[in-house]
Amino acid sequence: MLSRVIRRFWNDHHGYVIALTLVAMPLLLGFSLLVIDVGRGNNLHTDLQNAVDALALAGARELDGSSDSITRAEAAMSNLVKNQARFSNGGPVLIEADEVEWYFLTKIPASDDTRIDAAWIDNYKTNDGADAIYVMVASHERPMTTLFPLPVGLTKDTVDFRASAVATYEVAACDVTPIFICNPYEAEGEGAFQERFANGDLYARAITMNMLNGSNAAAGPGNFGFLAVSGSGANVLRDALATNSPGACYSRRNLITEPGQQTGPVEQGINVRFDIYAGSMNSYRNQLDFRPAANVRKAAQKPDKCDQYKLETDSTEALELPSGAVSQTLPGGTLHIQNWQADLQDYWKVNHPVDVANDVVQVPNIPKTSYPGQGTPTTPSRYDIYNYEIAQNLLSGSGHTSPNGNIGAPQCYSGPAAPAGATDRRIIFAAVVNCNAAKIKGRTDVAAGDIEGFTSMFVTKPVDGDSKLSLEIIDITGNKGRGTLDTFIREEAYLVR
Repeated sequence: MLSRVIRRFWNDHHGYVIALTLVAMPLLLGFSLLVIDVGRGNNLHTDLQNAVDALALAGARELDGSSDSITRAEAAMSNLVKNQARFSNGGPVLIEADEVEWYFLTKIPASDDTRIDAAWIDNYKTNDGADAIYVMVASHERPMTTLFPLPVGLTKDTVDFRASAVATYEVAACDVTPIFICNPYEAEGEGAFQERFANGDLYARAITMNMLNGSNAAAGPGNFGFLAVSGSGANVLRDALATNSPGACYSRRNLITEPGQQTGPVEQGINVRFDIYAGSMNSYRNQLDFRPAANVRKAAQKPDKCDQYKLETDSTEALELPSGAVSQTLPGGTLHIQNWQADLQDYWKVNHPVDVANDVVQVPNIPKTSYPGQGTPTTPSRYDIYNYEIAQNLLSGSGHTSPNGNIGAPQCYSGPAAPAGATDRRIIFAAVVNCNAAKIKGRTDVAAGDIEGFTSMFVTKPVDGDSKLSLEIIDITGNKGRGTLDTFIREEAYLVR
């Protein structure tokens, strides 16, 4: 009897599921809390990461190599912390000003597997805006109180989260002439080139730069040279200098100089822009990409010759835009005076005789539209004179022709007209390099910190077989520039860590 009762009780399974549920419920509840905590932690870390990413990008966008770039970067990040670093649902401020720190670095590890630790920061941190290449932003630890009960023995009921980001700024120039110039103001320190330009010290100042002499010649202030192009041989460089679309792109992370002296090809390539088609360039006289500038006024001995150029030595017969007196001799070139009013009088007398009465030259009031500084300079730049001649239609005719027949209108080119908005062909672009610091000698990979930026230059006269390039600086990239390079230069801040 008793045994039957025991067996019946043993075989009775009614309520078994409820018992199992009661046993498993604490485990299910704990697992649910753990899942919730994981989700909360992921959301917190994501918000923290988004915040430091945004701060790093805002700061990096100001790292253009100018001396005040760190000041501007810190202002941009401080403003973002104050106004925008919030949770995605518009809740309380995610990062307060005292909960984030940032560092400006000249270098980061080559491999992402190498941490940027305190030792690295100490070695490569900089307060010089001209040297700052990267900005690292790190949040302080943000605690999160957990719902899941932590194991016995832990002294805190929170889990800490933090995030960091590293960003940099990149400027790249595409479809530009493969030229670099050595910074004429390198000896004055980092950022001097930008400051000089912003102050107007480069306006109306001609610079004569000498080509590097030989494949192993050391470059210095006043020299110019070439950047690596796709392909090899003198003709490749010649066409890249002559065409309107060279195809190559250059940036502060990808700048390689090209060794060698190429006087003939360089002369032929640059002079196409002056309506001179010497040597094999004569076959390009009907191609749009090799068209001349709208104004090609020069001092040619034989202005009707399309396949050669010789400078007229009699200044009463023809006169190109003059350089003016030398104000400073550089290791590789010369700087010329800014006030060249007397030379301007001579230029106007020879090329625009209609404005001469009783041997008195009436130079018009030429707008100084490309001047970046304060006040009004005495003499207009050659670039402003060039544009004035175009705008006022002073390119040809009896009153605008030199005694030996030089005019401003092209006569040799026979191809299609330039499309509206096309880049001016007397303007070329160059990377500005601190050549002494970069130790330019032959083929050299230039470090980003040795590049001052990119500049647009007005070529004032043809190359006459003397390995010299005469130019004026028109604009520069970065905060100190006039902004005319914005459509030609690609600028981007991006995350690297």
